[in-house]
Amino acid sequence: MRDRYLRHAVLSAVVLLAAVPGSASALGGSATTVRMSVRSDGGQVSKPSSAPSVSADGQYVLFSSPAMFTPRDTNGVSDAYLHIRSTGQTWRVSVTSTGQPLNRPSSPKAISAHGEAVLFDSQATNLGPMEDAGPQVYLRDRVHGTTRRVNFTPPGVPQANDGDFGVDVSSSGRYATWQWTLSGSRVLYFRDMVEGVSEVDAGEKTPLHELTGGWIARNGEVVFYSVADKLYLWSRITGARQSIPLPAPAQQVVANDISEDGRFLLFTVIQIDHVAPSGPVIVSEVYRRDRETATTTRVSTGVVPFSTIASGNSISANGRYVAFESRSPAFAPGEADDAMDLFVRDLQTGQTVRAGRTVTGADIATYASSLRAPVLSASGNVAVFNTWAAAVPSDTNHARDVYLRGPLLP
Repeated sequence: MRDRYLRHAVLSAVVLLAAVPGSASALGGSATTVRMSVRSDGGQVSKPSSAPSVSADGQYVLFSSPAMFTPRDTNGVSDAYLHIRSTGQTWRVSVTSTGQPLNRPSSPKAISAHGEAVLFDSQATNLGPMEDAGPQVYLRDRVHGTTRRVNFTPPGVPQANDGDFGVDVSSSGRYATWQWTLSGSRVLYFRDMVEGVSEVDAGEKTPLHELTGGWIARNGEVVFYSVADKLYLWSRITGARQSIPLPAPAQQVVANDISEDGRFLLFTVIQIDHVAPSGPVIVSEVYRRDRETATTTRVSTGVVPFSTIASGNSISANGRYVAFESRSPAFAPGEADDAMDLFVRDLQTGQTVRAGRTVTGADIATYASSLRAPVLSASGNVAVFNTWAAAVPSDTNHARDVYLRGPLLP
C-alpha cells in the first residue's frame, strides 16, 4: 500500500461524511488502537514518526522518523522503518545493499502486499551514482537484502533537475511508479524491475502540481493517475491509455487510489464554488468509479453536493471500504471546532465509523490538525494513522506517533 500524503495533491483536502441516521453499525465495534512507532523492545522514541503505510495483509507498517529505533541508527537523519506486528520488531529499511545507514534523509513511499519490498526516496550519496542533486527512488528487497535504484529514464530523456519521487509499488514488488521532475514539470514513469522502463503518459509533461497518482493494480497490469482535470488508466499489457469519465465538471481531479483488482477507482473532483474577497472558495466531492458496471457513486454523501471540502484517501482491495479525513463540526454531534478526524466508510451498508480513537475508544479529534493519513489494509480490517495525541497510556513522548486501529470489520 502507498503513501497517502501524495493523494492530497494541490489541496490538503479533508472529508465530510454523514453517518446513516438510525444505523447501529457493528463496523469497528471490537477495534482497539496500538502504537506502531516503537522500538523492538516496545519502548518509545523521543522524535516524531509520520507517513504511515500498511501492507495488504495488515502485518507490516511502514513509516518515517528521524528517531533512533535501532542501536545501529547513528546517522541522525530521517529513515524509513518497518514495524512487524507479529513479532513486535521494528527494522530500518532505508539502508544500502550491505546494510549500511544512509548519509542523507530518506522518505518511505509504498510497501508490497506482504512486506517483501519497500519503495523510498533519498538524496543519500552512498547508494550509488545519482542522476541529479534531487531525491532518487529506491526499492529495498527484504528477501534478498538488496537496495536498487528505480528511477532510470529512457535514453535521450534529460536528467531531472528537481528530483524524482516514488509513488507506488506492485503487490509482488516487481513494478514501481515514480514522478520525474524537470524545471517545474512532471512526467509519470513505470518501471519493470526485471525488464526495464515504460513511459506511462507518452511523455506528456505537466505542470508540477497537476499530475497526481500513479497507483498500481493487478500486480502491475494497470496504473491509475490524473492530469489536471482528467483521469487516466494506463495498461502495461496494451500500452493504451484510457480516459475515465467524470461525474461533474472539474477545476482539477485527484486520483486517490485503486482497488487491487483494478475494478474500483477512488478520486476527488475539485471545483471553485465562487470567488470571495479573500480569494477562491474551493469545494470538492469524493467518488468511486466501478469500471465493471460503468457507474460512478458519490462517496461523500449526506451533504449537499459540492458544498464542502472532501478528499478520498484509501480504498480496500474489494472497493467496499474507504478511509477518509474530516474536519467538520457538523459531522460529529457535539463538536464545536474544526479538529481533524478519521473515518472508515462501508459503501455497501452506508455505515461510517471513526478510526481516529484511543485504545479506550475515546475520540481524539479535539487535537486540532493532529490526525493524519488513515490508510487501510487490503481487507479494510485495519487502518493506520499518525497523531500528536497520546492514543495509548504509555505514549508520553509529546511527539507525533504512528498507530494502528483494528479490527474494524464485524
